[in-house]
Amino acid sequence: MPLCAMLLLSVVMADAVPEVPAPLRLRKALDDAAAAAAAKGSNLSATAEALADAFSQRRLSLIVKTHASAYWNAQPFPHTVIDAILPESVAQALSAEMPEKTGKSHGCIADADFCIHQRGREDRKSAWQDERKMKPVTLMVFWALKSLEFTNFLRRLSGIERALIADPEYNGAGAAFVGSGGRLNLHADFNKYRKFELDRRVNTFIYLNADWPDAYGGHLELWDRNLTSCVQRILPGWNRFVVFSTTDFSWHGHPQPLLCPRSRMRRSLAMYYYTRGRPDHECQSGDCKDAWHHGTIHTYPRVCKRCEEEACRAFDAASVRVPRG
Repeated sequence: MPLCAMLLLSVVMADAVPEVPAPLRLRKALDDAAAAAAAKGSNLSATAEALADAFSQRRLSLIVKTHASAYWNAQPFPHTVIDAILPESVAQALSAEMPEKTGKSHGCIADADFCIHQRGREDRKSAWQDERKMKPVTLMVFWALKSLEFTNFLRRLSGIERALIADPEYNGAGAAFVGSGGRLNLHADFNKYRKFELDRRVNTFIYLNADWPDAYGGHLELWDRNLTSCVQRILPGWNRFVVFSTTDFSWHGHPQPLLCPRSRMRRSLAMYYYTRGRPDHECQSGDCKDAWHHGTIHTYPRVCKRCEEEACRAFDAASVRVPRG
């Protein structure tokens, strides 16, 4: 092969976008996770059946029917909150696998894949993102969240027309832990998964914090586009599922330091979903084809320091109930 042709081929290969693996059907994902658990001596057949029922077409369609309209019309941007998304037995087993105490002095779990300790933007945050480190129930739940049935459910719930693609490599997703005193500043997430040329469209969180009173903090705050109004303040309670559409101005975070005891952590599962392309109104410039591919943008409120201050408070405290432990 001529040298010029070899150089051209190498450039084309270097620029090639890798394929994203096709999502598994739910039953296949659960069976594969159960087999992986069995190989390590764990029997998760009952857990698999419970998840198959919880994520059945019948139940997910009912959730769409019940919540889709409210999702589309929610302020400050489309979102909804669903309690008891997981069967209680699965939530309890999942909770048992997740550390409740930090293993290091700076508020991170001992075997974290990453530990963030930046007082300016986020602090005392760690996560599992490597499936090889995840325990059996955790892995099974993540594979269920990445299944074809669940991604189709999120597409119908959110009203997004394009096929949703679950994060193939836990690029920010995973099992997340925030220690006492930890925080995550208000931010808009990165808009592009550059390796796969995917656009970030939907964020999901399953919170696993039993007996978590309002005084502990860690509320997920949703702010308006101008950062002048805190419209939602969601308690990260027990088995609580939060899903929202993400754009260049879906400002969110838990910016106030956690006030929970050092024996507790704010625990959650995070999974993010993407499409190929997105509508122009979701980009700051109004033209997503030529939009700036940005990382996470951290920011601060414009007219107050805290969501609860009178100048910014727009949330209905009575609407965010404390779930049972």
